[in-house]
Amino acid sequence: MDISLPVPSGTTGDRDREALQLLEAGRERYAAGDLDGAAVVLEQATRLDPDLCEAWIVLGSLRSMRREFEEATRVLHEAIERRPGDVRAWFELGRVLDAQGELEQAADAYRRALVLDDGLAEGWNNLGNVHVQLGHHERAIDCYRRAMALRQDRFEIWLNLGNAQVALGRSTEAVEAYERALALSPDAPDGWYGLAYAHACLGDLDRAIVGYRRAADLIPDDYEAWYNLGHAYSDLGHDGASADAYRRAVERRADDHEAWNNLGNALLRVGTRDEALDCYRRALELKPDYDVSWNNLGNALEELGRLDDATEAYGRAVGLRPRRPTYRINRASVFARAGRTEEAIEDLADALFVAPEIRGLLSGFPEFVPLLRHPRLRGH
Repeated sequence: MDISLPVPSGTTGDRDREALQLLEAGRERYAAGDLDGAAVVLEQATRLDPDLCEAWIVLGSLRSMRREFEEATRVLHEAIERRPGDVRAWFELGRVLDAQGELEQAADAYRRALVLDDGLAEGWNNLGNVHVQLGHHERAIDCYRRAMALRQDRFEIWLNLGNAQVALGRSTEAVEAYERALALSPDAPDGWYGLAYAHACLGDLDRAIVGYRRAADLIPDDYEAWYNLGHAYSDLGHDGASADAYRRAVERRADDHEAWNNLGNALLRVGTRDEALDCYRRALELKPDYDVSWNNLGNALEELGRLDDATEAYGRAVGLRPRRPTYRINRASVFARAGRTEEAIEDLADALFVAPEIRGLLSGFPEFVPLLRHPRLRGH
């Protein structure tokens, strides 16, 4: 059905009234979700009265919602050209530029809006978000505090403040901000996740676990919550619970090599070696040059008594990270116990060359004690 309306020919006053009616009709269609119909009507309003700034602004917002960002930018500049002092036009332009990744321009648009009205809490909040994306966290915090002074009842402002504080390593302040956010919205998973992360940064893993579990309960498909829950359990030595959380994580995102590696570690610690091997291999299928998983695969194979396979896996790790002493020490241990003395000495010499401070650590390995008296190793 053709929903366009004829443009009337009458007096200026008649055209102005018709344009206002079209603007109101466009708003109603926009609110009802009829974006196509709203766009047609709003465009007619701008043709009928090109100076009707509000019609340009609503049309720009609509174009942005439809992700037609270039057209939205053009339309909003039409509004600004007609009314440079319109706060909403600058604010909407900031949102559109932000969505396009034009961050410096977005920040400028938000600042223009705030010069016109420094009581616009949403403007301060959005400007803070742009500063975060630009890596200007101190500036972001200043913006969030300005927004907060205007609207202390806004969950997202407290949440954003907490995120910025965490980024600067101010975890204690972040905890306070997240708690204020959750007081306003107790069932917000982002708030619980942020609070958990801040507690983890402070080393309070029991509280971190509570937060991650709450976030996962609220959004069971939240990969990040399950992954970090697994990490927290692992740090506390709760390997069974850690394995369960990491398993939930890989069920939700099977393409993360680190999650598969960490699941393998947890399974290896609880003695499920064959399943741990499968996890390390999945990690290496996803990232064949992941030296950490090659080393861990070597550990699992060594525990299973498959020493030749373990030596090969350790060798792959050494090849990827030749200057990492741990990998050479692990391979040297297998070599020493297999009677491959010269190869063990070679690995130990390389490890000591990179990190001579580990000599005391090596003396704690019974298989290394006689080797450390070898002339090649006594000088390190």
